[in-house]
Amino acid sequence: MGSGKTFLGNILAKNMKINSIDLDNFLEGKERIEINKIFNEKGEGYFRNKENKYLLELINNKNSSIISCGGGTPFFLNNMQIMNKKGITIYLKRDTGFLYNYLSKSCLKRPVFDRLKSKENFINHFLEREFFYLKSKLIINCDNFLSSEGIIQNIKHQLYDYRFKK
Repeated sequence: MGSGKTFLGNILAKNMKINSIDLDNFLEGKERIEINKIFNEKGEGYFRNKENKYLLELINNKNSSIISCGGGTPFFLNNMQIMNKKGITIYLKRDTGFLYNYLSKSCLKRPVFDRLKSKENFINHFLEREFFYLKSKLIINCDNFLSSEGIIQNIKHQLYDYRFKK
């Protein structure tokens, strides 16, 4: 949440000349309802089931794509295992203090973040999820770079190494 998955995914996809898909946007389009409304009206369980359904739809598509999933996606319904089996997963690792400050200032509605209330709750929540993030095939420490271009170059280098030195 707030690590730059969609932003960086779009840049990387353009650079690689493949599709970029944001799972949350895809879900909203299919369901014709905003994620905040799904959380408020139908609950997180309903959302996670739909998220899993559309994740499977996207990763079973034969077209090469970069799929930017939500911060909770890897944590639920064996999604991390499924993503690792079907593709190359990338964890955009960022400092939790940076993420909290960024999300606190964001005007975007984020139902999970909004219910956490405090920095301590956010950090505990993040650490619980990070166990799954660390199962990614590639881990990019974004704090080591001053620009998105540096992060993209690092991702490309790690992708090359992963593909050809396996």
